[in-house]
Amino acid sequence: MKNLIKNSIGVLFLALISVSLLMTNCEKDDETDAIVGTWILEKVEVLGVSYPASEFGISMTININDDNTFSGTTNLGEGTESVNGTWKRIDSETVEIYEGTDTSTLKKEGDYYTITETEDSITMKMFFKK
Repeated sequence: MKNLIKNSIGVLFLALISVSLLMTNCEKDDETDAIVGTWILEKVEVLGVSYPASEFGISMTININDDNTFSGTTNLGEGTESVNGTWKRIDSETVEIYEGTDTSTLKKEGDYYTITETEDSITMKMFFKK
C-alpha cells in the first residue's frame, strides 16, 4: 500500500511539473505571437500627412522571427537593400530592432506597428501591417 501511494504521488508530481512547464511555454509563445511574422510597409506619414507607400515608389518588408532575429528588405526603385539583425521586446507594445549599430523602435498603434525616423528636422512615420 505504501508503494502504491508513493508511486501515485510520484506520478502526480511529474504530471504537475509537466503542466507547469507547458503553461510557461504557452505564456512565452503568447508574448511573441503578436510581433512574429511578416510586416509590410503600407503607408508613410510626413509632416502630418499620410500617403500610401506606393505613392513614394518604395516597398519595405520586415520578417520578425520567433528566435529574436529579423530580416528586412527595402526597395526604393533603385534596387533592393537587405538587412538582418535581432529584436527585443521592450514592453507589450514596443519592440526594438537592432541592425549593426542602428536601433529602430517598432511601436504598436492600432492595427499597425510604426517606426518614426527624423532626418534633417523632417519626421517620417512608417506604418507596417501583417
